[in-house]
Amino acid sequence: MTSYNQKIVAFLTSNGISKDDITIGTPDTYNATTNQYSSGNFKYNYSLSCTVTVNTAKVKEVKELIGRQSELLKEGIPFSNSYINYQYTLLNDIKPAMIADATKNAREAAAQFAKDSGSQVGKMKTANQGQFSIDDTSNPSVKKVRVVSQPKKAPRQTDYLTAQN
Repeated sequence: MTSYNQKIVAFLTSNGISKDDITIGTPDTYNATTNQYSSGNFKYNYSLSCTVTVNTAKVKEVKELIGRQSELLKEGIPFSNSYINYQYTLLNDIKPAMIADATKNAREAAAQFAKDSGSQVGKMKTANQGQFSIDDTSNPSVKKVRVVSQPKKAPRQTDYLTAQN
């Protein structure tokens, strides 16, 4: 297993991935004889697997390397899958502009609501930042980031709507 891991690390580092971005997990052992649904014909009773993780901002390079995994197979290195998990790490960089946009949109919505109801918008009493969500799109390497702000107005009589029959 160690030689496989060394070859995988060499493949990654020779293609621009820093050794500091690569983590080799501890081996997992599977005892095939304990599987109640097996036929019992085993060449080996145990199998070992190990997860190699790359944590990097080089998304483009990793996507390219995933497409070149067959090079590892040619060297006799088996692998079962290549799970990719993309993480968005720059939320704090875009948060101020997003909050400003959300506040502006809330102000416009409140003004329209007040206009349509013959009311006036009062001064903002309090507000909370709202909730940020980071969701996948149809392309897992592209994330949709949104914020929902929740301003609270100081109560005024004109803030309340009543319906009469």
